[in-house]
Amino acid sequence: MVPIRGAWTPFHDVNDQIEHYRSWGLIPPKSSTLRPVMVVDGYFGAPEPCKVVGYQDYNYAVIELPDGYHAIHGEYLAELQPYAYQKLPRGLSFAEVLSKYVVLDIETTGFNRTDDRIIEVAAATYEYGNKIAEYHSLVNPEIKIPSDIVALTGISQDDVAEAPKIGDIKEAFFQFIGDMPIIGHNAVTFDIPFLEEQFSAPIQNPIIDTLPMAREVFNLLPRHKLDYLNHVLQLDSAGAHRANNDVETTNALLWACLAPRKYEQLIFKEFLDQKIGHAYTKPKNRNCKPLWNGKQDSKPKAPKFQKIDISAITPSCDCIDSSSLLCGKDIVFTGELSIPRDEAMQLAVNAGAILKSSVSRKTAYLVVGKQDTALVGADGMSTKEEKAHALNDAGKANIQIITEEQFLALVKKEGSLV
Repeated sequence: MVPIRGAWTPFHDVNDQIEHYRSWGLIPPKSSTLRPVMVVDGYFGAPEPCKVVGYQDYNYAVIELPDGYHAIHGEYLAELQPYAYQKLPRGLSFAEVLSKYVVLDIETTGFNRTDDRIIEVAAATYEYGNKIAEYHSLVNPEIKIPSDIVALTGISQDDVAEAPKIGDIKEAFFQFIGDMPIIGHNAVTFDIPFLEEQFSAPIQNPIIDTLPMAREVFNLLPRHKLDYLNHVLQLDSAGAHRANNDVETTNALLWACLAPRKYEQLIFKEFLDQKIGHAYTKPKNRNCKPLWNGKQDSKPKAPKFQKIDISAITPSCDCIDSSSLLCGKDIVFTGELSIPRDEAMQLAVNAGAILKSSVSRKTAYLVVGKQDTALVGADGMSTKEEKAHALNDAGKANIQIITEEQFLALVKKEGSLV
């Protein structure tokens, strides 16, 4: 892209512009609809909107930017259109999405969209990354907010006591989002299904999820939770675990995904830190002593989760009821249970279930225990639960995601609880 030199030809009319857009590849060969166009200036630049006003020597597009007119080869301009490893709804381009979109986030009492409730909803409308409007509301969940959620979000029972109920904000929320594309982090498997469940209404807007985008663009990173990405990429969000702050972080992450080269040094530094940190942990000082040298009275505590050989767990009862709901069904466990996991697995096997270590299309039940947010991130879902939701939402599986209490009730009903 260079400043314009010499004569150039403005478009005669819309048909002339469409013809050139087709020849350059800015729109499909049979399309008659003009789309917004963006350009990236420099190696580290982020996409910015530009106006295509004409052509030079037919092959070169003339674009108008704040600093004047520039010439750029039309096919190269087409290649510069934003693409962030995210399959968009049919007929939609990133340039159109970025021209006006809404970012949303919610906070909830937990992670089960049937039993838990929304306690905060935030959304903001952006034009090319610039905020132009925002919506925010605390929500009275009509149930007690767990203490760990209060600690995580800072939202207490008193904060929501006078807040509207979820049904009271439905009309205002849908009016705010309109038909704009929706951006969210883990929106496809968490925020949108949660909102649809509790509004009892479908959300038909195009959905763009920054979680799979970040996984592809920043694939050297070991995790892709929003607060972790905010820290590593230095997105400078005001904070985490409040919906309005997470909206700002998600918007910043969207643009980071569109300009990944800008973050190359940060990504490689984190990658190397992770590799070196796992290979060798430097002691704090030369005089530090090992936690246990074989002479002390007690050994170090065992890891919270110990690997269990599921093939070694066999039925401890004489006969299995073939009519059991668990009989012959694949079952997976995740999170911390109130009983040892091997005991829970034994109960499952006694009921005829087949133990599996990972979630797949064949999984029938996923038993979810308490998750450590320091390990799984702010959304509280392990990779197993995220995969289960993704398979269900894609229509590729019908995995029953149940709590430990539901599992214990189920095996007790089947007569396997002893």
